[in-house]
Amino acid sequence: MKPRINALALLLIIVAQVPGHAGSSRPVPNRTTPPSSPVRSPLATIVTLPWAEDFESGGADWTTSGFFHVIADPQTHEVRNPLINPGMVSLPDEGFLPAAHSGNHSLWYGEDVTGSFIGADFDTIQASHSGGTSQLANTGWAISPELDLTTATEPVLTFWTWWEIEGVDVPWFDMMFVEASTDGGLNWLPVGSGSLNPLDDVNANAHVGYSSGGVGETGAWVHHAFLLTGLAGGHGWIRFRFDTVDPLYNGFRGWIIDDIAVTDGTIPGPVITELVPHLGQQDDLVHAHGQNFHSGAQITIGGEACTEVILAEDLAQLIIPNLRRDIYDVMITNPDGQVGICHSCFQVDNIRPPEIQIVSQTWAYVGLPRTITIAGERFDPAAVVTMGGIPVTNLSIVNDQTLTCTTPLGLGLGARPIRIENPNGLFDVCSGCMEIRPWVTLTPPGDLVIAVSSPHVKLNWSPITGIGNEYVIFHGDPAGGDFMDFVGATTDTTFVDSFAVNAAPSPQYYAVRTLAP
Repeated sequence: MKPRINALALLLIIVAQVPGHAGSSRPVPNRTTPPSSPVRSPLATIVTLPWAEDFESGGADWTTSGFFHVIADPQTHEVRNPLINPGMVSLPDEGFLPAAHSGNHSLWYGEDVTGSFIGADFDTIQASHSGGTSQLANTGWAISPELDLTTATEPVLTFWTWWEIEGVDVPWFDMMFVEASTDGGLNWLPVGSGSLNPLDDVNANAHVGYSSGGVGETGAWVHHAFLLTGLAGGHGWIRFRFDTVDPLYNGFRGWIIDDIAVTDGTIPGPVITELVPHLGQQDDLVHAHGQNFHSGAQITIGGEACTEVILAEDLAQLIIPNLRRDIYDVMITNPDGQVGICHSCFQVDNIRPPEIQIVSQTWAYVGLPRTITIAGERFDPAAVVTMGGIPVTNLSIVNDQTLTCTTPLGLGLGARPIRIENPNGLFDVCSGCMEIRPWVTLTPPGDLVIAVSSPHVKLNWSPITGIGNEYVIFHGDPAGGDFMDFVGATTDTTFVDSFAVNAAPSPQYYAVRTLAP
Protein backbone atom coordinates (compact mmCIF):
# COMPACT_ATOMS: atom_id res chain seq x y z
CA MET A 1 0.00 0.00 0.00
CA LYS A 2 1.14 3.50 -0.83
CA PRO A 3 -0.37 6.20 1.32
CA ARG A 4 -0.92 9.71 0.02
CA ILE A 5 -1.31 12.46 2.59
CA ASN A 6 -2.82 15.93 2.24
CA ALA A 7 -4.29 18.40 4.69
CA LEU A 8 -7.55 20.21 5.19
CA ALA A 9 -8.74 23.40 6.86
CA LEU A 10 -10.92 23.41 9.98
CA LEU A 11 -14.68 23.03 9.53
CA LEU A 12 -16.37 26.04 11.11
CA ILE A 13 -20.01 26.37 12.16
CA ILE A 14 -21.41 29.31 10.21
CA VAL A 15 -24.93 30.67 10.33
CA ALA A 16 -26.12 32.65 7.33
CA GLN A 17 -29.29 34.64 7.03
CA VAL A 18 -30.97 33.91 3.72
CA PRO A 19 -31.39 37.05 1.58
CA GLY A 20 -34.92 38.27 0.97
CA HIS A 21 -36.77 39.49 -2.10
CA ALA A 22 -37.15 43.14 -1.16
CA GLY A 23 -36.21 44.88 -4.41
CA SER A 24 -33.02 46.52 -5.57
CA SER A 25 -30.24 46.71 -2.99
CA ARG A 26 -29.03 50.06 -4.34
CA PRO A 27 -30.54 53.01 -6.24
CA VAL A 28 -31.50 52.18 -9.81
CA PRO A 29 -30.65 54.94 -12.31
CA ASN A 30 -33.34 56.09 -14.70
CA ARG A 31 -33.35 54.23 -17.99
CA THR A 32 -32.25 56.64 -20.74
CA THR A 33 -32.62 56.63 -24.53
CA PRO A 34 -30.28 54.01 -26.04
CA PRO A 35 -27.04 55.79 -27.00
CA SER A 36 -26.17 56.47 -30.62
CA SER A 37 -23.42 54.35 -32.11
CA PRO A 38 -22.88 54.97 -35.84
CA VAL A 39 -21.83 51.88 -37.75
CA ARG A 40 -18.52 51.59 -39.50
CA SER A 41 -18.18 53.84 -42.55
CA PRO A 42 -17.81 53.13 -45.38
CA LEU A 43 -19.91 49.99 -45.00
CA ALA A 44 -18.03 46.84 -45.82
CA THR A 45 -20.97 44.55 -46.51
CA ILE A 46 -24.71 44.55 -47.11
CA VAL A 47 -26.21 41.13 -46.43
CA THR A 48 -29.47 39.68 -47.75
CA LEU A 49 -31.79 37.09 -46.26
CA PRO A 50 -31.47 34.40 -45.17
CA TRP A 51 -28.38 35.57 -43.29
CA ALA A 52 -26.36 33.62 -40.74
CA GLU A 53 -23.31 34.44 -38.61
CA ASP A 54 -21.31 31.87 -36.65
CA PHE A 55 -18.19 34.07 -36.21
CA GLU A 56 -15.91 31.40 -37.64
CA SER A 57 -14.54 34.05 -40.04
CA GLY A 58 -13.80 36.44 -37.19
CA GLY A 59 -16.75 38.83 -37.50
CA ALA A 60 -14.88 41.34 -39.65
CA ASP A 61 -18.12 42.97 -40.82
CA TRP A 62 -19.23 43.78 -37.28
CA THR A 63 -18.77 47.08 -35.44
CA THR A 64 -17.69 46.48 -31.82
CA SER A 65 -16.81 48.58 -28.78
CA GLY A 66 -15.92 48.01 -25.14
CA PHE A 67 -15.22 44.39 -24.21
CA PHE A 68 -17.17 42.90 -27.13
CA HIS A 69 -14.94 40.80 -29.39
CA VAL A 70 -14.82 37.48 -31.22
CA ILE A 71 -13.06 34.83 -29.17
CA ALA A 72 -11.52 31.59 -30.41
CA ASP A 73 -11.83 28.44 -28.29
CA PRO A 74 -13.60 30.16 -25.39
CA GLN A 75 -13.47 26.97 -23.31
CA THR A 76 -9.72 27.57 -22.85
CA HIS A 77 -10.32 30.93 -21.12
CA GLU A 78 -10.82 31.00 -17.35
CA VAL A 79 -11.93 33.56 -14.79
CA ARG A 80 -8.69 34.61 -13.14
CA ASN A 81 -7.87 32.06 -10.47
CA PRO A 82 -7.63 32.36 -7.50
CA LEU A 83 -7.77 36.17 -7.32
CA ILE A 84 -11.25 36.62 -8.84
CA ASN A 85 -12.57 33.06 -8.51
CA PRO A 86 -12.88 31.96 -5.73
CA GLY A 87 -11.51 35.09 -4.07
CA MET A 88 -14.18 37.55 -5.18
CA VAL A 89 -16.84 35.28 -6.72
CA SER A 90 -17.85 31.67 -6.14
CA LEU A 91 -18.58 30.07 -9.49
CA PRO A 92 -20.46 26.76 -9.69
CA ASP A 93 -17.68 25.13 -11.74
CA GLU A 94 -13.98 25.58 -12.46
CA GLY A 95 -14.60 28.99 -14.02
CA PHE A 96 -13.90 28.38 -17.72
CA LEU A 97 -16.04 29.88 -20.46
CA PRO A 98 -18.22 27.41 -22.36
CA ALA A 99 -17.19 25.99 -25.71
CA ALA A 100 -18.68 27.82 -28.70
CA HIS A 101 -22.21 26.75 -29.53
CA SER A 102 -20.89 25.59 -32.90
CA GLY A 103 -17.43 25.63 -34.39
CA ASN A 104 -14.66 27.30 -32.42
CA HIS A 105 -15.60 31.00 -32.27
CA SER A 106 -18.19 33.12 -30.45
CA LEU A 107 -18.92 36.77 -29.76
CA TRP A 108 -18.14 37.66 -26.13
CA TYR A 109 -18.52 40.63 -23.83
CA GLY A 110 -15.57 40.06 -21.49
CA GLU A 111 -11.80 40.33 -21.30
CA ASP A 112 -9.33 37.54 -21.96
CA VAL A 113 -6.96 38.78 -19.23
CA THR A 114 -9.56 38.42 -16.44
CA GLY A 115 -12.10 36.00 -17.94
CA SER A 116 -14.80 38.44 -16.82
CA PHE A 117 -16.10 41.98 -17.36
CA ILE A 118 -14.47 43.46 -14.25
CA GLY A 119 -11.92 45.40 -16.30
CA ALA A 120 -8.17 44.75 -16.38
CA ASP A 121 -7.51 47.76 -14.11
CA PHE A 122 -9.57 46.40 -11.20
CA ASP A 123 -8.27 46.79 -7.66
CA THR A 124 -6.62 43.49 -6.76
CA ILE A 125 -7.08 44.17 -3.03
CA GLN A 126 -10.77 43.67 -2.26
CA ALA A 127 -12.78 42.07 0.49
CA SER A 128 -13.30 38.34 0.15
CA HIS A 129 -16.43 37.51 -1.86
CA SER A 130 -16.92 41.13 -2.91
CA GLY A 131 -18.36 40.02 -6.24
CA GLY A 132 -15.59 41.90 -8.03
CA THR A 133 -15.63 45.71 -8.03
CA SER A 134 -14.48 47.57 -11.15
CA GLN A 135 -12.82 50.96 -11.23
CA LEU A 136 -15.78 52.27 -13.24
CA ALA A 137 -18.97 51.00 -14.84
CA ASN A 138 -18.36 49.66 -18.34
CA THR A 139 -20.42 49.17 -21.46
CA GLY A 140 -19.99 48.08 -25.07
CA TRP A 141 -21.82 46.85 -28.14
CA ALA A 142 -21.58 44.69 -31.22
CA ILE A 143 -23.41 45.85 -34.37
CA SER A 144 -24.26 43.54 -37.26
CA PRO A 145 -23.54 44.26 -40.93
CA GLU A 146 -26.25 46.17 -42.78
CA LEU A 147 -29.27 43.95 -43.40
CA ASP A 148 -31.24 44.25 -46.62
CA LEU A 149 -34.84 43.42 -45.67
CA THR A 150 -36.56 45.19 -48.56
CA THR A 151 -38.37 42.02 -49.64
CA ALA A 152 -38.99 40.64 -46.13
CA THR A 153 -42.48 40.52 -44.64
CA GLU A 154 -41.93 38.71 -41.30
CA PRO A 155 -38.18 38.81 -40.59
CA VAL A 156 -37.08 37.01 -37.41
CA LEU A 157 -33.79 37.31 -35.54
CA THR A 158 -32.62 34.16 -33.76
CA PHE A 159 -29.44 33.44 -31.83
CA TRP A 160 -27.94 31.21 -29.17
CA THR A 161 -26.60 32.78 -26.00
CA TRP A 162 -24.82 31.91 -22.75
CA TRP A 163 -24.53 34.48 -19.98
CA GLU A 164 -23.46 34.96 -16.38
CA ILE A 165 -23.96 38.25 -14.56
CA GLU A 166 -24.46 39.47 -10.99
CA GLY A 167 -27.13 37.87 -8.82
CA VAL A 168 -27.73 40.84 -6.54
CA ASP A 169 -29.97 43.10 -8.65
CA VAL A 170 -30.28 41.21 -11.92
CA PRO A 171 -33.34 43.05 -13.34
CA TRP A 172 -31.54 46.43 -13.30
CA PHE A 173 -27.77 45.89 -13.57
CA ASP A 174 -25.45 44.07 -16.00
CA MET A 175 -28.05 44.71 -18.66
CA MET A 176 -28.13 42.72 -21.92
CA PHE A 177 -29.95 44.73 -24.59
CA VAL A 178 -31.08 43.78 -28.11
CA GLU A 179 -31.77 46.83 -30.31
CA ALA A 180 -32.27 47.80 -33.96
CA SER A 181 -31.58 50.88 -36.09
CA THR A 182 -32.80 51.94 -39.53
CA ASP A 183 -30.66 55.11 -39.82
CA GLY A 184 -27.08 53.86 -39.61
CA GLY A 185 -26.91 53.81 -35.83
CA LEU A 186 -27.99 57.36 -34.98
CA ASN A 187 -31.12 56.05 -33.26
CA TRP A 188 -31.79 52.64 -31.72
CA LEU A 189 -35.05 51.08 -30.60
CA PRO A 190 -35.59 47.98 -28.44
CA VAL A 191 -36.36 44.75 -30.28
CA GLY A 192 -39.03 42.65 -28.58
CA SER A 193 -38.84 43.37 -24.85
CA GLY A 194 -35.44 44.92 -25.46
CA SER A 195 -33.39 42.88 -22.98
CA LEU A 196 -32.58 39.38 -21.78
CA ASN A 197 -32.43 40.09 -18.04
CA PRO A 198 -34.69 38.02 -15.76
CA LEU A 199 -37.52 39.53 -13.68
CA ASP A 200 -36.75 37.94 -10.33
CA ASP A 201 -34.76 40.04 -7.91
CA VAL A 202 -33.27 37.13 -6.01
CA ASN A 203 -30.93 39.34 -3.97
CA ALA A 204 -28.26 36.66 -4.03
CA ASN A 205 -25.05 37.15 -2.09
CA ALA A 206 -22.46 39.40 -3.75
CA HIS A 207 -20.25 36.48 -4.81
CA VAL A 208 -23.09 34.44 -6.38
CA GLY A 209 -23.95 34.94 -10.06
CA TYR A 210 -27.14 34.58 -12.07
CA SER A 211 -26.64 32.76 -15.36
CA SER A 212 -28.68 31.44 -18.26
CA GLY A 213 -28.71 28.18 -16.27
CA GLY A 214 -30.15 29.77 -13.10
CA VAL A 215 -29.08 31.44 -9.87
CA GLY A 216 -25.75 30.08 -8.70
CA GLU A 217 -25.76 27.55 -11.54
CA THR A 218 -23.50 27.02 -14.53
CA GLY A 219 -24.77 28.81 -17.62
CA ALA A 220 -26.51 26.95 -20.44
CA TRP A 221 -26.79 27.73 -24.13
CA VAL A 222 -30.35 28.97 -24.74
CA HIS A 223 -32.13 29.97 -27.97
CA HIS A 224 -33.90 33.31 -28.52
CA ALA A 225 -36.22 34.65 -31.22
CA PHE A 226 -37.05 38.34 -31.88
CA LEU A 227 -39.55 39.51 -34.50
CA LEU A 228 -38.06 42.33 -36.66
CA THR A 229 -41.32 43.78 -37.95
CA GLY A 230 -39.99 47.33 -37.73
CA LEU A 231 -37.20 46.52 -40.20
CA ALA A 232 -39.36 44.77 -42.81
CA GLY A 233 -39.28 46.46 -46.22
CA GLY A 234 -36.08 48.42 -45.62
CA HIS A 235 -32.49 48.24 -44.38
CA GLY A 236 -31.38 47.94 -40.79
CA TRP A 237 -28.81 46.90 -38.21
CA ILE A 238 -28.96 44.76 -35.06
CA ARG A 239 -27.07 45.79 -31.93
CA PHE A 240 -26.22 43.69 -28.89
CA ARG A 241 -25.38 46.05 -26.00
CA PHE A 242 -24.07 45.23 -22.53
CA ASP A 243 -24.07 47.78 -19.69
CA THR A 244 -22.91 47.06 -16.13
CA VAL A 245 -24.64 50.32 -15.02
CA ASP A 246 -22.31 50.56 -12.01
CA PRO A 247 -18.91 49.18 -10.88
CA LEU A 248 -20.29 46.54 -8.49
CA TYR A 249 -20.36 42.73 -8.81
CA ASN A 250 -18.55 42.52 -12.15
CA GLY A 251 -16.37 39.45 -11.59
CA PHE A 252 -18.59 37.12 -13.64
CA ARG A 253 -18.19 35.69 -17.15
CA GLY A 254 -20.42 38.05 -19.12
CA TRP A 255 -22.43 37.55 -22.31
CA ILE A 256 -21.62 35.12 -25.14
CA ILE A 257 -23.53 35.01 -28.44
CA ASP A 258 -23.29 32.53 -31.32
CA ASP A 259 -25.10 31.22 -34.40
CA ILE A 260 -27.08 34.36 -35.21
CA ALA A 261 -29.60 34.20 -38.08
CA VAL A 262 -32.17 36.48 -39.71
CA THR A 263 -34.77 34.69 -41.81
CA ASP A 264 -38.14 35.51 -43.36
CA GLY A 265 -41.27 33.41 -43.73
CA THR A 266 -43.96 31.59 -41.80
CA ILE A 267 -43.08 30.99 -38.16
CA PRO A 268 -44.90 28.63 -35.75
CA GLY A 269 -47.09 29.95 -32.96
CA PRO A 270 -46.32 29.69 -29.24
CA VAL A 271 -47.24 26.68 -27.10
CA ILE A 272 -47.38 26.63 -23.27
CA THR A 273 -46.84 23.15 -21.85
CA GLU A 274 -46.40 23.75 -18.10
CA LEU A 275 -46.28 26.37 -15.36
CA VAL A 276 -43.88 25.91 -12.43
CA PRO A 277 -45.24 26.18 -9.82
CA HIS A 278 -48.80 25.60 -10.99
CA LEU A 279 -50.44 27.45 -8.09
CA GLY A 280 -49.81 30.63 -6.14
CA GLN A 281 -51.14 34.11 -5.54
CA GLN A 282 -50.60 37.77 -6.45
CA ASP A 283 -46.97 38.84 -6.99
CA ASP A 284 -45.62 35.28 -7.04
CA LEU A 285 -42.99 34.52 -9.71
CA VAL A 286 -43.82 31.64 -12.05
CA HIS A 287 -41.91 29.99 -14.90
CA ALA A 288 -43.80 29.08 -18.08
CA HIS A 289 -42.31 26.28 -20.18
CA GLY A 290 -43.18 25.66 -23.81
CA GLN A 291 -42.13 26.37 -27.39
CA ASN A 292 -41.81 29.26 -29.84
CA PHE A 293 -41.87 32.09 -27.28
CA HIS A 294 -40.74 35.34 -28.93
CA SER A 295 -39.28 38.24 -27.00
CA GLY A 296 -41.93 40.88 -26.39
CA ALA A 297 -44.75 38.35 -26.06
CA GLN A 298 -47.65 39.22 -23.72
CA ILE A 299 -48.84 36.66 -21.16
CA THR A 300 -52.24 36.77 -19.47
CA ILE A 301 -53.86 34.69 -16.72
CA GLY A 302 -57.64 34.67 -16.77
CA GLY A 303 -57.45 37.57 -19.22
CA GLU A 304 -55.40 39.72 -16.82
CA ALA A 305 -52.05 40.94 -18.14
CA CYS A 306 -48.90 39.78 -16.36
CA THR A 307 -45.50 41.34 -16.05
CA GLU A 308 -43.33 38.94 -18.03
CA VAL A 309 -40.00 38.38 -19.73
CA ILE A 310 -38.93 35.75 -22.26
CA LEU A 311 -35.76 34.03 -21.03
CA ALA A 312 -35.52 31.67 -24.02
CA GLU A 313 -37.71 30.33 -26.82
CA ASP A 314 -38.91 27.66 -24.40
CA LEU A 315 -38.97 29.59 -21.10
CA ALA A 316 -40.68 32.70 -19.74
CA GLN A 317 -41.00 34.33 -16.33
CA LEU A 318 -44.22 35.99 -15.21
CA ILE A 319 -45.64 37.61 -12.10
CA ILE A 320 -49.16 36.68 -11.01
CA PRO A 321 -51.64 39.60 -11.19
CA ASN A 322 -54.38 40.31 -8.65
CA LEU A 323 -56.95 37.53 -9.13
CA ARG A 324 -59.51 35.84 -6.90
CA ARG A 325 -59.12 32.18 -5.97
CA ASP A 326 -59.92 30.02 -8.98
CA ILE A 327 -58.36 27.95 -11.77
CA TYR A 328 -57.42 29.92 -14.87
CA ASP A 329 -56.33 29.58 -18.48
CA VAL A 330 -52.91 31.01 -19.32
CA MET A 331 -52.40 32.63 -22.72
CA ILE A 332 -49.29 33.86 -24.50
CA THR A 333 -49.51 36.18 -27.51
CA ASN A 334 -46.40 36.62 -29.62
CA PRO A 335 -45.66 40.02 -31.19
CA ASP A 336 -46.98 38.72 -34.53
CA GLY A 337 -50.38 38.02 -32.95
CA GLN A 338 -50.12 34.22 -32.79
CA VAL A 339 -51.58 32.80 -29.60
CA GLY A 340 -51.00 29.76 -27.40
CA ILE A 341 -53.38 28.77 -24.59
CA CYS A 342 -52.79 26.40 -21.69
CA HIS A 343 -56.29 25.54 -20.42
CA SER A 344 -56.86 25.41 -16.64
CA CYS A 345 -53.10 25.70 -16.21
CA PHE A 346 -52.82 27.79 -13.05
CA GLN A 347 -54.61 27.87 -9.70
CA VAL A 348 -54.74 31.08 -7.70
CA ASP A 349 -54.75 30.21 -4.02
CA ASN A 350 -53.23 31.58 -0.84
CA ILE A 351 -51.30 28.38 -0.12
CA ARG A 352 -47.80 29.55 0.61
CA PRO A 353 -44.57 27.84 -0.46
CA PRO A 354 -41.93 26.65 1.97
CA GLU A 355 -39.56 29.39 3.05
CA ILE A 356 -35.85 28.99 3.80
CA GLN A 357 -34.77 31.52 6.41
CA ILE A 358 -31.55 30.33 8.03
CA VAL A 359 -28.93 27.83 6.87
CA SER A 360 -26.24 26.75 9.32
CA GLN A 361 -22.95 25.33 8.13
CA THR A 362 -22.94 27.15 4.80
CA TRP A 363 -19.89 25.44 3.29
CA ALA A 364 -18.32 22.03 2.95
CA TYR A 365 -15.21 20.55 1.37
CA VAL A 366 -15.61 18.77 -1.94
CA GLY A 367 -16.18 15.06 -1.41
CA LEU A 368 -16.76 15.40 2.35
CA PRO A 369 -20.40 15.04 3.48
CA ARG A 370 -21.47 17.56 6.07
CA THR A 371 -24.60 17.79 8.20
CA ILE A 372 -26.49 21.08 7.96
CA THR A 373 -29.60 22.50 9.60
CA ILE A 374 -32.20 24.57 7.74
CA ALA A 375 -34.73 26.72 9.55
CA GLY A 376 -37.77 28.31 7.97
CA GLU A 377 -41.49 27.81 7.56
CA ARG A 378 -43.98 25.43 5.97
CA PHE A 379 -41.71 22.40 5.51
CA ASP A 380 -43.95 19.48 4.53
CA PRO A 381 -43.02 16.05 5.99
CA ALA A 382 -42.73 14.77 2.40
CA ALA A 383 -40.73 17.73 1.07
CA VAL A 384 -37.89 17.06 -1.37
CA VAL A 385 -34.59 18.80 -0.66
CA THR A 386 -31.83 19.16 -3.22
CA MET A 387 -28.48 20.90 -3.23
CA GLY A 388 -27.04 21.93 -6.57
CA GLY A 389 -29.76 19.79 -8.15
CA ILE A 390 -28.66 16.63 -6.27
CA PRO A 391 -30.91 15.10 -3.55
CA VAL A 392 -29.46 15.49 -0.06
CA THR A 393 -28.91 12.43 2.11
CA ASN A 394 -30.00 11.64 5.67
CA LEU A 395 -32.93 14.05 5.34
CA SER A 396 -34.88 14.53 8.58
CA ILE A 397 -37.83 16.94 8.60
CA VAL A 398 -37.92 17.63 12.33
CA ASN A 399 -41.03 19.81 12.07
CA ASP A 400 -42.54 22.38 9.72
CA GLN A 401 -39.82 24.86 10.68
CA THR A 402 -36.67 22.76 10.94
CA LEU A 403 -34.90 20.07 8.95
CA THR A 404 -31.47 18.50 8.95
CA CYS A 405 -29.67 16.79 6.09
CA THR A 406 -26.24 15.84 4.80
CA THR A 407 -24.62 17.45 1.79
CA PRO A 408 -24.61 15.01 -1.13
CA LEU A 409 -21.48 13.65 -2.73
CA GLY A 410 -20.92 14.77 -6.29
CA LEU A 411 -21.27 18.51 -5.71
CA GLY A 412 -18.74 20.48 -7.72
CA LEU A 413 -16.79 23.45 -6.46
CA GLY A 414 -18.50 26.80 -6.03
CA ALA A 415 -21.73 28.23 -4.66
CA ARG A 416 -24.66 25.84 -4.82
CA PRO A 417 -28.39 26.54 -4.31
CA ILE A 418 -30.52 24.72 -1.76
CA ARG A 419 -34.06 23.93 -2.95
CA ILE A 420 -37.00 22.72 -0.89
CA GLU A 421 -40.13 21.57 -2.75
CA ASN A 422 -43.35 20.54 -1.05
CA PRO A 423 -45.57 17.82 -2.58
CA ASN A 424 -47.94 20.48 -4.01
CA GLY A 425 -45.13 21.75 -6.26
CA LEU A 426 -44.46 24.96 -4.33
CA PHE A 427 -40.81 25.52 -3.53
CA ASP A 428 -38.19 27.93 -2.28
CA VAL A 429 -34.58 28.29 -3.38
CA CYS A 430 -31.74 29.70 -1.33
CA SER A 431 -29.35 30.76 -4.08
CA GLY A 432 -25.70 29.99 -3.47
CA CYS A 433 -26.34 29.09 0.17
CA MET A 434 -23.89 26.19 0.19
CA GLU A 435 -20.32 26.75 -0.92
CA ILE A 436 -18.26 23.72 -1.89
CA ARG A 437 -14.60 24.48 -1.29
CA PRO A 438 -11.42 22.77 -2.48
CA TRP A 439 -9.05 21.12 -0.06
CA VAL A 440 -6.43 23.36 1.49
CA THR A 441 -2.97 21.76 1.40
CA LEU A 442 -1.01 22.29 4.61
CA THR A 443 1.67 20.32 6.42
CA PRO A 444 0.34 16.74 6.48
CA PRO A 445 0.26 14.35 9.43
CA GLY A 446 3.64 12.74 9.94
CA ASP A 447 4.97 9.22 10.39
CA LEU A 448 2.00 7.48 8.82
CA VAL A 449 2.06 3.73 9.46
CA ILE A 450 -0.31 1.31 7.75
CA ALA A 451 -0.85 -2.16 9.17
CA VAL A 452 -2.91 -4.86 7.45
CA SER A 453 -4.50 -7.64 9.43
CA SER A 454 -7.35 -9.30 7.55
CA PRO A 455 -10.02 -8.10 7.33
CA HIS A 456 -8.88 -4.73 8.71
CA VAL A 457 -6.62 -1.88 7.64
CA LYS A 458 -5.21 0.09 10.55
CA LEU A 459 -3.74 3.56 10.06
CA ASN A 460 -1.53 5.34 12.62
CA TRP A 461 0.11 8.75 12.39
CA SER A 462 1.73 11.38 14.57
CA PRO A 463 -0.35 14.42 15.60
CA ILE A 464 0.26 17.82 14.09
CA THR A 465 0.92 20.43 16.73
CA GLY A 466 -0.75 23.79 16.34
CA ILE A 467 -2.92 22.66 13.42
CA GLY A 468 -5.92 20.79 14.72
CA ASN A 469 -7.00 17.48 16.12
CA GLU A 470 -9.58 16.23 13.62
CA TYR A 471 -8.55 13.98 10.74
CA VAL A 472 -10.45 12.75 7.68
CA ILE A 473 -9.61 9.52 5.85
CA PHE A 474 -10.24 8.84 2.17
CA HIS A 475 -9.78 6.09 -0.35
CA GLY A 476 -8.51 7.21 -3.70
CA ASP A 477 -6.87 6.61 -7.03
CA PRO A 478 -3.19 7.59 -7.06
CA ALA A 479 -3.10 7.43 -10.86
CA GLY A 480 -5.51 10.35 -11.07
CA GLY A 481 -4.34 12.00 -7.88
CA ASP A 482 -7.89 12.06 -6.52
CA PHE A 483 -8.77 10.87 -3.04
CA MET A 484 -12.47 11.63 -2.74
CA ASP A 485 -13.97 8.36 -1.44
CA PHE A 486 -14.81 9.33 2.14
CA VAL A 487 -14.02 6.57 4.65
CA GLY A 488 -14.39 8.27 8.02
CA ALA A 489 -13.24 10.95 10.43
CA THR A 490 -11.61 10.84 13.84
CA THR A 491 -10.08 13.07 16.49
CA ASP A 492 -7.60 10.31 17.33
CA THR A 493 -4.38 9.51 15.44
CA THR A 494 -5.52 5.95 14.82
CA PHE A 495 -8.19 4.74 12.42
CA VAL A 496 -9.35 1.22 11.57
CA ASP A 497 -11.04 0.58 8.23
CA SER A 498 -12.95 -2.55 9.13
CA PHE A 499 -13.36 -5.31 6.55
CA ALA A 500 -11.54 -3.21 3.96
CA VAL A 501 -9.20 -5.97 2.79
CA ASN A 502 -11.91 -8.50 2.01
CA ALA A 503 -14.49 -6.01 0.72
CA ALA A 504 -12.42 -3.94 -1.68
CA PRO A 505 -9.99 -4.56 -4.51
CA SER A 506 -6.35 -4.80 -3.60
CA PRO A 507 -4.13 -2.82 -3.38
CA GLN A 508 -5.77 0.07 -1.57
CA TYR A 509 -4.62 3.66 -1.28
CA TYR A 510 -5.42 6.13 1.47
CA ALA A 511 -5.18 9.83 2.18
CA VAL A 512 -5.25 11.26 5.69
CA ARG A 513 -6.12 14.94 5.79
CA THR A 514 -5.97 17.08 8.88
CA LEU A 515 -8.38 19.87 9.72
CA ALA A 516 -6.69 23.19 10.32
CA PRO A 517 -7.97 26.50 11.71
